[in-house]
Amino acid sequence: MKQSRGMLLLYTLKNPSFPEYVFASESGIMCLDIHVEHPYLIVVGFYDGNVAIYNLKKPTATQPGYKSSKLSGKHTDPVWQVKWQKDDMDNNLNFFSVSSDGRIVSWTWLSCLFISVLI
Repeated sequence: MKQSRGMLLLYTLKNPSFPEYVFASESGIMCLDIHVEHPYLIVVGFYDGNVAIYNLKKPTATQPGYKSSKLSGKHTDPVWQVKWQKDDMDNNLNFFSVSSDGRIVSWTWLSCLFISVLI
């Protein structure tokens, strides 16, 4: 069954009955990972094959700071896992995404631009 819209809701221990951050998405969120060294960065994988990064330092933004597209190499099936990796030798952020389309993609942040590499 095809999914439609989704939401990323983040709660704190200060008020566990109401989310502190609410981000609506065009597709259901299948997985997420929080960066170890930069806990304000959350990478998510969507049912429609996209990946996105939310920056909690900019909670007023209604859209993710980065979202993949057909041009940037999004998956063709749902993303089942995303995982931040240690920053590379140039301190660029990077993560992997895995999908039921059979692809593992490495994403690297280069000067306000993510580069995807099929593994």
